[in-house]
Amino acid sequence: MASSILTKDEQNFIRFVKICLDVFKRPLADILASEIQPADLYNKIKQHSCSLLNGKNKLDSKQEKICFLSPPAIPDYNEFDVTLLYKLIRNLCPSLAPTKGWGKDPLDTDTQIGDDIERLRLFRNNNFHEVSSEISDNNFEIICKKLKFVFQRIQSHMASKGYKANYEENMTNIKQLNLGDEHIDKYKIAFLERTIDQLQADGMEKPKISIKGPTNILCGNDAKFTADINPENRKGWSITWQKKVQHTSTRLNTSTEKYSGSTDRSLVIRHVCKEDTGGYQAILSRDSEAKNISVSSNVIVLQAIGGPPFFEVWDVTTEMDGIIIHYDFKKRPPYVNEIKWMKDEVPILNRNKKFEGGGLNESYFTITSPTIEDRGIYSCIATNAVRSARKNVQLDVPDVKISTEHEVYFGSKTSFTSRIVSCPSPDGAEWQQSNDGKTFESITISKPKYYGSSCDPKSPLLIIPKVTFEDRLYYRLLVRNKIGEQHSDTVFLNVKGSLPNITISHRTCVSNRSITLIGNVFLYGSLPAVNNVFWTKNGQELDTNGSGGRYSEVTVDNPSLTIFDVNQYDAGSYQLTATNALGSTTSDTVILDVPEVSMAKPEKKNSGFWFTVTIQSIPSPDFAQWSIKEKSSHTFTPIDENAEEFKGTSNTLPHPVLVVKPKTDLENYSFQIEVRNFIGSCKNITPGEGSSDDSFTNGSQGGCLSKIYLNGRPGFKFAKLFDDIAELFPKEKTRRLKDFIQSKFKLIYKQYYDVTI
Repeated sequence: MASSILTKDEQNFIRFVKICLDVFKRPLADILASEIQPADLYNKIKQHSCSLLNGKNKLDSKQEKICFLSPPAIPDYNEFDVTLLYKLIRNLCPSLAPTKGWGKDPLDTDTQIGDDIERLRLFRNNNFHEVSSEISDNNFEIICKKLKFVFQRIQSHMASKGYKANYEENMTNIKQLNLGDEHIDKYKIAFLERTIDQLQADGMEKPKISIKGPTNILCGNDAKFTADINPENRKGWSITWQKKVQHTSTRLNTSTEKYSGSTDRSLVIRHVCKEDTGGYQAILSRDSEAKNISVSSNVIVLQAIGGPPFFEVWDVTTEMDGIIIHYDFKKRPPYVNEIKWMKDEVPILNRNKKFEGGGLNESYFTITSPTIEDRGIYSCIATNAVRSARKNVQLDVPDVKISTEHEVYFGSKTSFTSRIVSCPSPDGAEWQQSNDGKTFESITISKPKYYGSSCDPKSPLLIIPKVTFEDRLYYRLLVRNKIGEQHSDTVFLNVKGSLPNITISHRTCVSNRSITLIGNVFLYGSLPAVNNVFWTKNGQELDTNGSGGRYSEVTVDNPSLTIFDVNQYDAGSYQLTATNALGSTTSDTVILDVPEVSMAKPEKKNSGFWFTVTIQSIPSPDFAQWSIKEKSSHTFTPIDENAEEFKGTSNTLPHPVLVVKPKTDLENYSFQIEVRNFIGSCKNITPGEGSSDDSFTNGSQGGCLSKIYLNGRPGFKFAKLFDDIAELFPKEKTRRLKDFIQSKFKLIYKQYYDVTI
């Protein structure tokens, strides 16, 4: 004897029954109460007596007894079952009508309160008559999940009306009931009684209908569904068939050729195709007292399997005198039953000697002796029971484009690459060049100048390992295939490049006795890059690496030269040379020597004579000193800048100033300016004698020292001549010339001085 204790699946069944019987009616009762107060229900029913008291939706005697109560009696909505509550809401509350209307399946996107009322009715009708007394955990959770969303929306609606009911919690409480020690018999009996009451409330006991049929049918085959009705005696009932796609149901006209062979108990679908995919259902219906009653069968989803023809092989090759299109189809049902060929959308019907093959049992289509006239779009159209599939191929002359680097510089390596689109495949390529872009000639790529180049028609490549200005030409690529030949676009190779540019300056650091000859090397453009730099002294390249640290390292990135611990042996002419692929550039000369001092004409101002000097010195001077001596003395003595007779005198670089008061006898004194740098020193003496006739006068005082400067007598003229001559000599020899002229100047001045005394 089987155990009377409930199993887990039986407990799920009982919980499901209790939810249907006890929970469903609570939200419906609240909805009805929110629209019609119980005390007003009697009058509302009277107002709609044509439908509820006499029409097709007439209340039965049991329903009238509990809801149509004459005042002052008030009905209790909690005593109404789901059927009665639904009937009253449907007929008395038009504002709650579902989106698609009463009695119709709502879409998933329909979420009005009326849609959820309709869902409760459908849920009860579709699930209440289950014949099994067991429900698995998985199915039970699916049922509860669907109900959860319905209850949540109804709760939200009722909350807006001031109701605080929690229908989801009511369902959850039933889900959590422990029924393991209960006996299933009493629940089965209660469920049966409620079911019988429900069927009686609907007016009659409905038959059941189910269908059987395939779920997968190969395209091109027939599908057949058959219906089973229980009980078999179905007098007054008729069967119709419908197809469901997503949320839309369509009644099928079985009298058409598509469904030929169908009967009242079977549906035949001829030559199934992809469009026949969908859910199929039988509807058992009858009219009873002006009331339509229908029962829906289960739904079988039919999947039309199989695909259109699949081109497993599709390729184009060439032979000596033809172009071959290879094709083949994947060997799977439904098989290809027809092949057609077209050129430019025009059917190829006449298979003369021009075209060979292309049949259903062949795997090639050949175009013989192709010419330019044969270019076009060729199509193969294969058909099976599903539909047609198509493959196209365009046969034409090659489409060729070439490119090279955006900027090409003298001495660099450049390449011309190509992009070739060609069907059929190219069978020849040739690189060409031109002076004017009009007349082209073939390039012999075997020459060393084009080492690494290729005329392979699959990937032609032109390489110029070292570009020169002679390569400033127009270039193009000619490619041939079986249809014809075509040349690429024309590309002009604009070779750029410039010699290095050099600017130089210098910077002296007195604290560590160093001088930096600053070299700035740059190009107009980035290529050809500078590959070498070096400094020369008096025309000889300096070995900066072997200098023992006296010279800084000179590189392309840092071409400046620093000389440390500068002394007299560093005197000389320095130049920077930079080299790239185009050649070399040499900078201006920087001469390191003792200072050059030139003295301006004295100016008379503020009751004194002002002597100023200009100093030219690389490296920069680090010392200057004014000195004085009497004519009869051979020794100069430094001038005290603070002495009254020399007030305003300054030894400050770069412009030392000597101020001599008029009371000082310029005829009896000579003044000297000494300027030093790291190389050596230079002394310049102002004469202390001159003719009294042309001297400065400051009251009764004056001197002849200034005559040479003011009147341009031989000393000054010779000094000017010295400057003019020096400009005509190379800079590296001016030092020797200067020393020679200065020695001569001293002799001439002495003679001049002796004469004037």
